[in-house]
Amino acid sequence: MSNDNTNREAEKDNKIDKDLEELFLRIESPEYGNGIRKLFEADSEELMAINILSQWGASPEQIISVLPFDVDKVEMGRRIQIVRTLNTTLRNLLGNSKSISTFMTSTNESSYFSGRKPIDVFAEGCLKTMEEVFEEIKGASI
Repeated sequence: MSNDNTNREAEKDNKIDKDLEELFLRIESPEYGNGIRKLFEADSEELMAINILSQWGASPEQIISVLPFDVDKVEMGRRIQIVRTLNTTLRNLLGNSKSISTFMTSTNESSYFSGRKPIDVFAEGCLKTMEEVFEEIKGASI
């Protein structure tokens, strides 16, 4: 691996570490209750989904909205599945993490998004909305 690629990977890892650290700090606050304990208890699937959302440019609040601590295992599994499947779809359509992040954090003028950012709509927290965003992106030619 070239030095440039190594540096880019290190920068990417540092950003993810910084984002997760910020998430930990925010969920330690009283408004998130015992969220920090639950995050430390997260399994590898949940951590993978957190990592994907972070790479998309989601804020800590958006990550918590997409993967709330107070849902049952079945719903959490569905939410994780949507995140992972949408990420695969985005990779197939856009190719790389930078393009995916740019797409997810840029306003979109399609009739569904109506000038909103896909990550903002996805992170509204409603499972039905997450599914709709996935279907909209899956069916679109970006």
